[in-house]
Amino acid sequence: MTTTVCDCGTDRAGWHGIFCSSWPQPASNENAPDAAATAVEGNDQNTYQGEPIMPDSTRETRSGAARRGTIAADPDVDISDAPIVTAKTVKPSEDALPRQERLAETHIAGLPVLIRETVRGSRVHVWRDPQGSWWRNPGTVSIRPALDGDGRAIVVTLYVGANESDLKWLLEWVDRARSGAGLDSDWQHVSAEWADDHTFVLDYDSRPYADPYTHRDKSPKVTVCGEPLCIHKWHTEDSWHELDSVYEEPHPGVTYSISVEKLLAEDENDEPDGWFVNVHTSEFYGTPDDVARFVNDLQWMQQECRRANEADSARTREEAAA
Repeated sequence: MTTTVCDCGTDRAGWHGIFCSSWPQPASNENAPDAAATAVEGNDQNTYQGEPIMPDSTRETRSGAARRGTIAADPDVDISDAPIVTAKTVKPSEDALPRQERLAETHIAGLPVLIRETVRGSRVHVWRDPQGSWWRNPGTVSIRPALDGDGRAIVVTLYVGANESDLKWLLEWVDRARSGAGLDSDWQHVSAEWADDHTFVLDYDSRPYADPYTHRDKSPKVTVCGEPLCIHKWHTEDSWHELDSVYEEPHPGVTYSISVEKLLAEDENDEPDGWFVNVHTSEFYGTPDDVARFVNDLQWMQQECRRANEADSARTREEAAA
């Protein structure tokens, strides 16, 4: 028997993922392996609580035996072959205020969005429903007290193995909530010691997917940015930290960009070390004013880069002295 391996495509927005116009809506927790309100992670959870979906040895054996390049060959992902039917384990809140009114009181549109990695070791879970459709559970979105205890925030928690398509799918739900849509249907109230009366979790935790044994997923994996000076909240494997940037087009077809950057993972052999200035231009010509503007931009980025490296050095000294 010949097995066909299908590649993921690129959707209209330009990002990679597996997609199909005939797929059903994302799975709610009536079908998902874990109820969302149980899956959301509190501030004090720093280890995995409960039995893992797939033991490490089983996952490693599966990934080693799978066809190279398929989703099943990813050692970070859990896969459940048997169809899963799980009822909600958290009953809807019986509070006096309707869910939509309670959500509106949180002023979602103005809340900051925080992206973090799982603190209890949860992994991306690919699973199948009784109808044979495949789903992918990459993380959770919650509206909750901020992790630092100051105000409230929309917190996106990514599971181990999450990729760019996973994160963008979760952020689409954030945009939907901020626009005021789905407040009466997309969210579920959370009852937990760390939660308050206005803590909610997204009721859809799995996106439509494809057979992991016959499909590839080209979307790059993502990591949450831990660099305090970087302007990005997350990175793909082939990206870099960025402090500041400027883009100019003095004349049609004549452009330049200058940015202050830093490699994601540095070692003693990396060049350059620390923050550096990166200049891109195919060609450059212009008036004396154009040249002056270019030189000014370059000097500005030079100073930004110097201050960033000085801040890194000061932080390193503080950590060594602690």
